[in-house]
Amino acid sequence: MIKQWIASKPFKLSTLLTTAVFITVSVLIISFALSYFSQSVFYLNDEKYKKTYEQPNLITYQSRNAPSIEVIPSNDVQVVRINNEDYTITRKEDINGPIFHVNYPNDEKYTVVDHSGTMLSYDENGEMVSFITINAYAGNGTKLLNNAGEEEEISFYPGSLVEAAYPAYQGKQGTQPLYWIAVFLLVLGWCWYRYEKVQNFLFYINPRYSWQDDEPNGFHYFICKFLGILMMVGALPVFLESL
Repeated sequence: MIKQWIASKPFKLSTLLTTAVFITVSVLIISFALSYFSQSVFYLNDEKYKKTYEQPNLITYQSRNAPSIEVIPSNDVQVVRINNEDYTITRKEDINGPIFHVNYPNDEKYTVVDHSGTMLSYDENGEMVSFITINAYAGNGTKLLNNAGEEEEISFYPGSLVEAAYPAYQGKQGTQPLYWIAVFLLVLGWCWYRYEKVQNFLFYINPRYSWQDDEPNGFHYFICKFLGILMMVGALPVFLESL
């Protein structure tokens, strides 16, 4: 009896299934966007770090290839610990904005100034510094050796250490507008490829319709499907770029 009822209402059942799939996919797409693009990250030596652990007296950040970073928060001094070495950071308020003093384990000192959201670093002589380093790590986070069998010297840009110590200076990961463009291309491409009503609509709104055939032909449907596939394929690099 149930089979007969299902067979007698194929349209309603297919509509119900399509609606259920649409709602499920929509929830997954929105949930991913809300979760992924709301997560704060910062970059240290071109490695992206995310928060993986947080307690009142300890925050841990991890990346894929570089060692983990521990931040010990305090009202007066923030301590950033990397490879068991402590980098201490103090903050002082100035009329032009906060100024950060960064002390390295080797007693080097730097000053970091927040310039409209950009962390500018200066050495003890007041000269602007820019650290460009390439560091390689083994899977367990230990530094790799160079050809001479010595450890590669590692240094961290002072402004990046300030971003690690103060979550307020960390940015949200990814580019959300690109993500929604990718979703739009995927949905639009699927509609062009899958639904004949959409293909017919594209035929009738074509400016050449007045002197074309009265009805869409096989070539028109082929072009719609082909362009739909191109849009769905094109959505992939846009999606990857948004991450």
